[in-house]
Amino acid sequence: MLGEATTGRDHVVQHNDRLALREGRWKYIAPSPGLAMTKTTNSETANDPDPQRYDLASDPAETRNCAPAGPARVAALMKRLEAIQNHPSARETKTDEKRIR
Repeated sequence: MLGEATTGRDHVVQHNDRLALREGRWKYIAPSPGLAMTKTTNSETANDPDPQRYDLASDPAETRNCAPAGPARVAALMKRLEAIQNHPSARETKTDEKRIR
């Protein structure tokens, strides 16, 4: 944003009580514990003990988890997200540290 790079990033990391990586047409959501649905509002939480991968070009509503059909791509996305998390320039707060790591 204030740097001198002339190109943008090829990915976006999202954080909403869990981490997700958007890279091109793909969105990877790291495994997370907890209920998949909030009982009081009957809404999805995106919690899943298994990794999630969505093709946002053909499924922008994220209704079809295609992680089981592409384990190699899931592994690559997981590795990339971990590398981003562990990069020295990654910022975290004490609250984030408890949740993320």
